[in-house]
Amino acid sequence: MKRLLPIKGASGASGSGHGKKAPQELENVLKQHFGYSGFRGKQLEAIEIHEDLDSGNPSLKLLYVTPELVATPGFKAKLAKLYNRGLLGLVAIDEAHCISTWGHDFRPSYRKLSSLRNHFPDIPILALTATAVPKVQKDVISSLCLRNPVILRASFNRPNIFYEVRYKDLLDDVYSDISNLLKSSGTICSIVYCLERAACDDLTMHLSQQGISSAAYHAGLNSKVRSSVLDDWLSSRTQVVVATVAFGMGIDRQDVRIVCHYNLPKSMEAFYQESGRAGRDQQPSRSVLYYGLDDRKKMEFILRNTNNKKSQLSSSSTELSEKALSDFSQIIDYCESSTCRRKMIIESFGEKGKKLVDKKSISQTLRDASQKRLLNVLGQAKLRLGNLPFDEEPSAAHLEVECFKKYEKVGKTFYNSQIAATVRWVSSSSFDQIQDRLHALTDKITDHGAAASSPSIVPVSSPASPDVVCKIPGEASSNEAKDTPLADNTDEFVEHSDEFAKTAVSSKNMELPKIPSFRDFISQKGRGRATSSSKAEIQPSGVRRKARIEKQGMPGPSKKMKS
Repeated sequence: MKRLLPIKGASGASGSGHGKKAPQELENVLKQHFGYSGFRGKQLEAIEIHEDLDSGNPSLKLLYVTPELVATPGFKAKLAKLYNRGLLGLVAIDEAHCISTWGHDFRPSYRKLSSLRNHFPDIPILALTATAVPKVQKDVISSLCLRNPVILRASFNRPNIFYEVRYKDLLDDVYSDISNLLKSSGTICSIVYCLERAACDDLTMHLSQQGISSAAYHAGLNSKVRSSVLDDWLSSRTQVVVATVAFGMGIDRQDVRIVCHYNLPKSMEAFYQESGRAGRDQQPSRSVLYYGLDDRKKMEFILRNTNNKKSQLSSSSTELSEKALSDFSQIIDYCESSTCRRKMIIESFGEKGKKLVDKKSISQTLRDASQKRLLNVLGQAKLRLGNLPFDEEPSAAHLEVECFKKYEKVGKTFYNSQIAATVRWVSSSSFDQIQDRLHALTDKITDHGAAASSPSIVPVSSPASPDVVCKIPGEASSNEAKDTPLADNTDEFVEHSDEFAKTAVSSKNMELPKIPSFRDFISQKGRGRATSSSKAEIQPSGVRRKARIEKQGMPGPSKKMKS
């Protein structure tokens, strides 16, 4: 802090969680150098502070105040007296992004701090924020009238945080998915953010019923209950806090391992700040965002409705509404895009990601995650339609190989899109469509003579049923894919396994499922569920099957399956 005093002005921006000291460490430093006393705004202590400031030689060296107090005439007069006596050395503004109308958390009281430069022209001003895009940074500098400021920036990259998006429309029960995620991670410290108080209470009840130590935290609770919940969470008596977005501001717990968003944040800055409360001790942590089309529509309605109410007080409501919706569109792109999520976060703050790796490389980590994603959706289809005539694990392996062979040389963007399209197709297709598709894959492998080392589908006749059962020789089927990330978001070079290189699945004449948009997929999802199980057991003729497959954009079977 001694280095900052001679500087004319400064503006700092750093990634959330970097360089923050624990409160007790900060208090020790302040007591040692500034005679700091832990003032909390109590009435008697406030009187003592005011009396000390009015004295000829105040003992205070550092004073914390709210922007609302700075705007009052009485406190401005006290600051003016200190300035005239040469006792005012520095003005530091934390959460400086609140000054800008372009910031994600604009507060009018912060905007009024712009008058400080007029009243104290030669006093250095320090502005600090962890979530300011370039446009907000310029607005803060302009509003505070910083003259040729020294701008210090740290990277927005949080390499220890794994970013993941899970799609609500593909999950049977989101609450159960969250509880499974928390259970599989052990007794670790976690935060789950919800948009509404009712959702906080409902999710807390569900987690408690599942044996997870959890508590709700929102403005609907009285201050005593909120303080108790916070103390229990900070002391590890409570594992999970389910809260609205206000929770966490000013709280610096280092060992938060998982931050979940049950609802969509309203901007990338808000998401970065909230997810950044994980892993401040630089240990591996996770950010899991649950995305659904209903949440998207609800947030868009809230943003429009909020700005319509503000139109009665401001003539720039249209501009604010467009800005809010533009900020929200970044979150939508983050959820629906197949590109690296970390790269999208960094670039949204004006920072360029380092080109350390091949962007087109399809890593083995990505392939494993994609296969487990397909395994999961096949398991859901089995529950939805009844027992399918194929084991999920080998079927998922061959669906993934099919996508990989088609786009191996093109790169991960098309590969991710095809995996997503295949997942959507499986989750919305009928019994016959899935069965015919898997039969076609088996016939292709039989025709081309798959290598023994590759995961081939072997038809096995069952005495109890004429259906075909497919297994991987020497392996058992597994459904352990619930908590696997839906998409890989790290770029890395890999050497592709010989196991898949030897798989002789031709890709020249292969017709993969068409890629519908996410909205089209959701609107069409469930249409095939009306097909009864009795109809699904009827084996169609070869001509009808071929016509139906061609209509769906799928390759037909090259030869009949022998049962």
